[in-house]
Amino acid sequence: MSFTGQMETELEPKEPRKKPFFMKGHPFHPSRKAFFVKGHPLYPSRKPAGGDTVQQPDAKWLPRLTLSMHEKVTRTTADGLVIVPGEDGNSQPLKVLRPRAEPPSISERYLEKDPTDLYTNEMRCLHAEKTMTMINETVNQHRVSSPKCKVVNFVRKEIKKGTSWRWQFMCTNCTYESQMYALYNEVPSTGPGAKAAAPNLALQVALQDMPIGNTKARLLMTTIGVPPPARSGMETTANIVGEKIIELNKHDMNDRLKTLEEVQKLRGYRQPNAISTQLDTRYNTNCIVSRHKFGQAASQAVTIVAENVTEQHEVVGMVLANKLCWTGAWLRNKGFDVTCPGGHENCTATMAAPVPINEQQMGYEVGKNICLQNFLINYATTDGDGRSAAGIQEAMREMEPLWETERLDDPTHLGQGMFRHLMKAQFDINIFPGDTTEEKQESKKLFSLDCKDRCQLIYNTLFSNQTSITEFGKKNAFYFRSYLGLLLRFLQRL
Repeated sequence: MSFTGQMETELEPKEPRKKPFFMKGHPFHPSRKAFFVKGHPLYPSRKPAGGDTVQQPDAKWLPRLTLSMHEKVTRTTADGLVIVPGEDGNSQPLKVLRPRAEPPSISERYLEKDPTDLYTNEMRCLHAEKTMTMINETVNQHRVSSPKCKVVNFVRKEIKKGTSWRWQFMCTNCTYESQMYALYNEVPSTGPGAKAAAPNLALQVALQDMPIGNTKARLLMTTIGVPPPARSGMETTANIVGEKIIELNKHDMNDRLKTLEEVQKLRGYRQPNAISTQLDTRYNTNCIVSRHKFGQAASQAVTIVAENVTEQHEVVGMVLANKLCWTGAWLRNKGFDVTCPGGHENCTATMAAPVPINEQQMGYEVGKNICLQNFLINYATTDGDGRSAAGIQEAMREMEPLWETERLDDPTHLGQGMFRHLMKAQFDINIFPGDTTEEKQESKKLFSLDCKDRCQLIYNTLFSNQTSITEFGKKNAFYFRSYLGLLLRFLQRL
């Protein structure tokens, strides 16, 4: 073909390119509004019913805020819209961007791990003597089993067991593998399965006597670089330790009761198994009623009984009233028909939630526990509004039908009651010095405190040289009653 022929062929007009054909309903069909078609007319603007176009004010963009600042600046309406309220509470013409992530805190940056460093910067709690034994045995066994391996390069394989560890050494230059060493003390056990690690139980024993729990304990270990135990394992161990502590506590209080009996035998008491006690009940709230629920505000209470035989005043009895059960509440939220107490396994509640906490019933329970050890209570010192002594006497009469438990007033509560009665007494306001009512009321308060302190001083002085409450009552009750009589006659004259 000649050059002219080539040019003629190349300059021949080409056929027009056909547009692609899309059937109706295809995403790219021109009838679909989501598909842009060149030359399509603009859609009419939205207008209100009156026909005027809505004029939106110019909205400004807020800078991207952190999550905490975003929650403070904005407000979510009932419809789920995020608005920026103004001074009048209405929405402002501001555009809000999605919040950005919070910058890491100092503790988070400190605790952040290097992904390239798996465990070289972590700490381990190991038994010193067992670790040295493992190193010596491993080196000697490697020398015997692999005499040709001149360059020793050990790597370890570890298994975590709570706060403790098990290690195994392997040499990378030969085929030597050591046995698995338990670098902790084990708790003796006769049952099947692996023996428990002593540090795990010791940790839970310590946490029982601290105001922190498993969550804060895990945080402390993480902060110093020690891998914390699993939460589920710590909870299981805590339950086991709690049951053992309850059992140990009962045995310890029984031993103290036997010691008191021996003390009273040495003192020559006619009935050495009858002891004098003091008790009180403490609630987990400061008020009796609640503004948020019916009935009592307290959901937990504990009654503690201490002996008055020795100067140590050791605890010899305790009873707990608990309405709370996390497991029962969780099961009820899941739709299970369970009741507490006793409606399911591992129920922690000792009484139903609608039942009020009764100090007399708690006194009966603690008195019954003491009666089971063949002991009696002859004196019970309680506060003025407590009914624990009545419950103790009810329990004592089940063992000795004619037994009498005498309730004694606590000197502290007795003094506070005297102070309150003096403050409520109607005196002639002119007998107290002061120019205003407030100053006279303050003088009345000082007078009430002085009367209370004088009575307590006389009581403590008369009781300091006596060996028992009975001897104190026989020798000094006349003088004490005489002083109180003179004080009451003086107050009546006022």
